Amino acid sequence: MTMSRFVEARGSQLSKLKGVIAEVWFFPKNHAGLIPNRYKTVIGSFSGGALLHKSEVFAFEQVTTGKYPGCFCFYISERRSTMLLGRCRVNNLNHLEIGGCDAVELAKEFGTPLYVMDEGLIRENCRRFLSSMRSLHENSEVIYAGKAFLTIEMCRIIKEEGLCLDVVSGGELYIAIKAQFPAKKIYFHGNNKSYEELKMAIEYGVGRIVIDNFYELELLRDLIKKYPGKTIKVLLRLTPGIEAHTHDYIKTGQFDSKFGFGMENGHAIMAVESALSIKGLKLMGFHCHIGSQIFDDEPFKDAAEIMIKFAKNVKDQYGFNTREIDFGGGFGIRYLETDKPLPVEDYINTLVTSVKENCN
Repeated sequence: MTMSRFVEARGSQLSKLKGVIAEVWFFPKNHAGLIPNRYKTVIGSFSGGALLHKSEVFAFEQVTTGKYPGCFCFYISERRSTMLLGRCRVNNLNHLEIGGCDAVELAKEFGTPLYVMDEGLIRENCRRFLSSMRSLHENSEVIYAGKAFLTIEMCRIIKEEGLCLDVVSGGELYIAIKAQFPAKKIYFHGNNKSYEELKMAIEYGVGRIVIDNFYELELLRDLIKKYPGKTIKVLLRLTPGIEAHTHDYIKTGQFDSKFGFGMENGHAIMAVESALSIKGLKLMGFHCHIGSQIFDDEPFKDAAEIMIKFAKNVKDQYGFNTREIDFGGGFGIRYLETDKPLPVEDYINTLVTSVKENCN
């Protein structure tokens, strides 16, 4: 029953709720058992598919007269549809659809819990990132973080869309190898790489090893001796001291972070000296990661300024020309109705603009 028909049936008392209520749901008498005493907790729908959350229910009553006597009536607020992101929608059976697939049918076929990925939306996002970067700076790459979700099929999609791949363990690297992902487009991150994992990366010929600490530098100093004539391209992970406005557990760029070489304490410069001294290592540049779930583009602007300034200082001291800077940080996504993430293009524009301004 549509809102307009319901208002017509119930009279003027609900007319003031137009634009607030999206739907009206009726529960027959024999479904009363589905409704807990505190209806604002979680309520099963009569369609047998969806569930209502307390944030979706605008009002509740038991109808005593008219066409639906004894039925339970829920007024569903407009907020219910605002969290359906991407290509998700609720179909005419009141079932969630993801990429055109009915979630209830998927659950019947594959069981639950079940992860469902919309390939079309993933590819669309890959193209947004890449086209936005290349439109501002042609000689640039977009690197997919395998820690988000990595399978052989995901590697295939990332490869076909022209992105590079960031792995953080031997397990993720193994998946990339099994998927025949181009070795030169793999960046091997992680702050606790083992000797065997580094050996695996060298033998597969990954494009970049991102060095996170002095222990890793010494492991590579030893390992490279076993591969005479081989050159290993590396980046150094730095902590730029950026306090991104996000949860403490997902901050990674501040000075006291467990990740990377600190600039403030002089470790970053010491790491540069060490990397340049190891025969067989080719220092390409630097990497930073300032945290996750960032809703403001200002931290990316600040990170660019700090990293470019550091690269200039390294050139002045050692004559080393930085070839690459890998900027990391999780763009904010919407978990709550109050979350207001910026468009991808805004983050990228701010970052690239800041890099160019500080390079001049």
